[in-house]
Amino acid sequence: LLSQNISFETKTIRILGKGNKERLVALSPMVFRALKMLYNSRSKWIWGDQPLHTRKAYDRIRFWGLKVGISTPLHPHALRHSYATHLLSSGAGLRSLQVLLGHTSLTATQKYTHIATNQIADMLDQHHPLASLKKNS
Repeated sequence: LLSQNISFETKTIRILGKGNKERLVALSPMVFRALKMLYNSRSKWIWGDQPLHTRKAYDRIRFWGLKVGISTPLHPHALRHSYATHLLSSGAGLRSLQVLLGHTSLTATQKYTHIATNQIADMLDQHHPLASLKKNS
């Protein structure tokens, strides 16, 4: 229920994820405003009169992915993976990322460091002043 799971004081929402794992998610100001409007419209659930079914969530994400021009079929885990990778490559700490993803183990979060390390190495090869010396020799 929207009213039981959103905190207007802390701007967070409690969601039930994979494996019935409960997560507390911090909301961006834009998302918070949209949820507040839904709450004011007295909706019982965020997506309508009942909880959003997993299959329906996949379908909506695929639909919007195609609508914005993403040619590869999009799925919720791809969004989660992109979110984690972007945060990490933008300087988020591994421990903060662990909390945001709801991982109980830091080991589960560390898989994202491999991707970020490869991206950093590629960026260095492209932009570091000494990289041109390496290419010319």
